[in-house]
Amino acid sequence: MMQIAAVVWWIISGTIAFGVVQPESFFAVIGFLILWWIIRWGGVLAGAFIVGAGVRAAEKRPRKREEEVPIEELQRQAAEEEDPMRLYELARSLDSRDSTAALATMERAAEMGLANAQYFLGVHYSIPFDDSQDYELAARWFRKAADQGFAAAQFKLGKAYYEGLGVNQSQSEALNWLRKAAELGNEYVRRKASDYISRVVKTRT
Repeated sequence: MMQIAAVVWWIISGTIAFGVVQPESFFAVIGFLILWWIIRWGGVLAGAFIVGAGVRAAEKRPRKREEEVPIEELQRQAAEEEDPMRLYELARSLDSRDSTAALATMERAAEMGLANAQYFLGVHYSIPFDDSQDYELAARWFRKAADQGFAAAQFKLGKAYYEGLGVNQSQSEALNWLRKAAELGNEYVRRKASDYISRVVKTRT
């Protein structure tokens, strides 16, 4: 396995070094393929969680490893739980074992007002190669989280307005939400928001 990895890396390094491909393009494709594999084999919400990596993470509570907990017990806990953060955690634990229950559990947490859950549902419904893609529904969940000051959701909503995905295209709304994301977000979100702000400004001049 290590030998194969070494050969692959040698090929990657060679193609970049000799200018066959640009590093950004090559690694973007690799990242896309990894994300597809995660969603295909790891569960419907795993991809959303990876897409959202880099934004603020939910506080983790000590719990058993998911493979140690019977699926029936996780399903029972999800059905009885009333704490939105715990529902969010249960949804993540259920994802690779019962994606339907995971999605329903995440939606319960989102409906209770948990911005983390609202954001990840927005990401889930906006993934372009997933059967459940629904840009309008994604935009609604992004807005709910954005209204609570969740910077990553503000960026996604601004991007949706810029591209007209799930909402009526509006450069002014795009700027509004992108500027909020640039102000409140972490370094990654600020960088992405600033990039789209530049795009919007160019289209308006």
